[in-house]
Formats: sequence, structure tokens, C-alpha cells
Amino acid sequence: MGITIVGDSMEKSRFLTRDQAERIREEFGTPAYVYDERTLTENARAALAFPNAYGLTVRYAMKACPNAAILRHFRELGLHIDASSGYEVRRAMMAGYSGSEISLSSQEWFEDFPALHAAGIRFNACSILQLRKFGELFPGQSLGLRFNPGRRLGGNREDQCGGT
Repeated sequence: MGITIVGDSMEKSRFLTRDQAERIREEFGTPAYVYDERTLTENARAALAFPNAYGLTVRYAMKACPNAAILRHFRELGLHIDASSGYEVRRAMMAGYSGSEISLSSQEWFEDFPALHAAGIRFNACSILQLRKFGELFPGQSLGLRFNPGRRLGGNREDQCGGT
């Protein structure tokens, strides 16, 4: 949660006082993004502590915020990465993640996909075309499948998510 100062008005922040926000604005200018490490840590630890009977890999959907410092912090805590593009895979690797700690689900096919695969990423095919290309390049190797079961639980007609 951030803080926005416009004139004399300010959004409410759970972790940043007006004086702190003013000092940040003076030192760094605007816009400036400030993250609450305590809340990020608490949420990551809560996800890691989620009860499960068969094992659980907690992944951070980095599309939400690909900030390198946050990626490094989550890696130190033991979270893996859910990437949705080759760019995100490469960014996670620059933040210290190994390929085996990254799961890629993307509608796109990347020219450098063989290099990403060789680095050990886990891949989830999202289309028949991706399944074919993967099979041609890596016969007999494993991958995940991501599919839309056709049942809508929320959202709207324009999106492709499962809804809420």
C-alpha cells in the first residue's frame, strides 16, 4: 500500500506517516513507490504456512509487481515464481531465481524458449499450438497444461479468467 499526496490531501496509509512521505518526496521526487516489507513478509509466511497434505509450492505472481528488491526478498523467504512472459522469466533470473524455481504460463511463444527451457523453467502450455511446438522441440519431456474448463464463476464476458 502506498501513499499519494495531492496538494493538502493524502490517501490513508497503514505504514507510512505524512512526514515520512514528505521526506521521501523531497529525497526521491515523485512518483516514488514505497513497499511495506513487514506486510509482504507476513503474507509470504502465511502462504508458506498454508496447511497441505501433499506438498505445496508457493509462487509469487510477479506480474503484480516485478520489482527486483521484492523478488529477491521473496526468494530469500522461499517463494517461487509464477511468470507470464519470457521477460518475467529473465527478470526473475536476474533477481537470483534458478530456472527450476520459475513456472511459466503464457499465451505467447518466445524465440528464446529453448534457452529458457534449458535453464530449467517449468512450462504450462496454454494452447494446442504451444503443445505442438513443445512436443516438436522436446519430445517425451514433461510440461503442465493450463486450460479453461468453460465454467464461469464470475468476472465478465470479456475476460479469460476463472472469476471469483
